[in-house]
Amino acid sequence: MNSHRAGFSVMAAVAMAGLSACSAGPELRVEQAPQQAITFGSLAVLEADSDARAAIAVTRILQEQYGIQAGDDWQLVATLALRPVEVGSFSDPDGRDGVWTETPRIVGARRGPGLHVLTVVATSKDGSTNRVARVSARGPVDETPDELIQLLADAAATLLVEGAPSQ
Repeated sequence: MNSHRAGFSVMAAVAMAGLSACSAGPELRVEQAPQQAITFGSLAVLEADSDARAAIAVTRILQEQYGIQAGDDWQLVATLALRPVEVGSFSDPDGRDGVWTETPRIVGARRGPGLHVLTVVATSKDGSTNRVARVSARGPVDETPDELIQLLADAAATLLVEGAPSQ
């Protein structure tokens, strides 16, 4: 049942991204996702150098929708970054280190001044496996609203567990 619900969540997120191009809502984009689904035994959430609301939202979704409990099978880090739409200065380590060097491109009617990027990384207990889900959406340049964090967290948590939707 959870797998069916999760698959529906991924499809709903993709559909929402397509519909958002025609509406005034956020434009959700999947930047990176695992290709395969996985069953997590348990997760421990580690502190990240960013907005704690993102880690809280992702954790809540993983617990409520997937029944993942607290434990030490996997370690999870959620990082929320706010990047300018143009190439320039950045608010996160990836950007400052030169990883983010191209102008982000999101096609759609709404053009916000900032790109809000949520990266969720789950690492297995032995460190042999990493699962990375990165989603982004445009929004206000000064801070990330709660509704946008929720949208990003829902998409990232679903992709982390279910993997990328098949094309």
